[in-house]
Amino acid sequence: MSRFNLLLFVLLSPFLKVSAQRQNTYFIKNDGQYVTQRDSADYIRFVQEPEKGTDLYGIKEYYLDGKAKTLGRTSKIDPPLYEGPYRSFYPNGKRKMIASYSKGKITDTAYTYYPNGQLYKVVSYTNYPDPAPTVIFTKTVMDSTGKEMVINGNGQDLVYDDDFKNIVERGPIKNGVPDGTWTGDQTKTSDPYTEIYANGELVSGVSTDNQLVIYKYTKSFIQPQFKGGIDKFYKYLHRNVEYPARCNREGIQGVAVVKFTVMKDGTLDDIKVVNYVDPDMAKEAIRVIKACPPWEPGIVKGKIVKVSYNVPVSFTLSN
Repeated sequence: MSRFNLLLFVLLSPFLKVSAQRQNTYFIKNDGQYVTQRDSADYIRFVQEPEKGTDLYGIKEYYLDGKAKTLGRTSKIDPPLYEGPYRSFYPNGKRKMIASYSKGKITDTAYTYYPNGQLYKVVSYTNYPDPAPTVIFTKTVMDSTGKEMVINGNGQDLVYDDDFKNIVERGPIKNGVPDGTWTGDQTKTSDPYTEIYANGELVSGVSTDNQLVIYKYTKSFIQPQFKGGIDKFYKYLHRNVEYPARCNREGIQGVAVVKFTVMKDGTLDDIKVVNYVDPDMAKEAIRVIKACPPWEPGIVKGKIVKVSYNVPVSFTLSN
C-alpha cells in the first residue's frame, strides 16, 4: 500500500489540492489492476480518513493530468464501498454521472451524461435486501442532440458502447421498463440478438454468432458461480485458506481482491491479486483460488463465454 506524506505528495502531484488529513494513495489501471508506479497507472485514487462527525472515508480519483475522475465517500478503505453522493467525470472534464449510493449500490435517482456534457439518461433505482433484485425505472433518455427519446418513462431507449461512438442496443420503454422487442448489435462481448420483454421481464431471446449458430435463452446473462453457490465457495475458502505465518506473528490483517477468468469449461485462469495487500496474503489467496474446483461457466445471450470475476479473500485474526 502506498502512503505519501504531504511533501512527497505535492512533489508528485502539484496540480491537486490537498489537506492535512492522512490518506492512502493507489495507482490503478482502467481494468482495476493496482500498480506500484504512477506512470503505469490510468488514474490515481486517494482515500482520506473520515472528517469529524462521520465514519465515512473521503474518496477522490484523478486522471493523470489532474482532472477529477470520481468524487464520493466510502465506508471501506479498499476496495471502496460507496455511500452517499457520488460524482464522476470524463477525461475531458465533462460530468459523467451524478448519483447517490447506499451500501455500494446506486439508489434513488441517477443522472448520466454524454461526453459532450449533454444529458443522456435519468434513471431511478429501488434497492431491496439481497437477494432481491434492484428495480430500475428509466424516466428520461435523450439522444446526443438533445432530443427526448423517452419522456416520463415512455419511448425508445438507446444504449451506446463505452466511448459513445455507436448505438449497440435499442428498444421500447413503457412505464419505465423494457416492453416489446429489443435488438442488439455485435459487440466485443455479445453477438447480435433480439429479445422480447413484457413489463420489464425478459420473455425470450435469440442470438446468432459469427458461425450462424442460433442460441435461444430466457436469461440474458448468467453469472459464473462456484458449484453449489457462493455460500459453498466461502466455506471452501474458510476450510482451505492458511493464514500466512509471518502475518499471524506480526498481527497483519487484510483483504486480497483476486481477479480471475472463469473459462468456458469452468476452470479458473489468469489469477491475480489486483489490490495492495501484504505479499504473503496475496500469495496465499492466489494459491487457494488456483486449487479451487471448476465453476459453472458464465452464459451471455444463451452462449457459454469466458467471464472475468473478482472475489475478496479476507485475512482476519480473532481476538
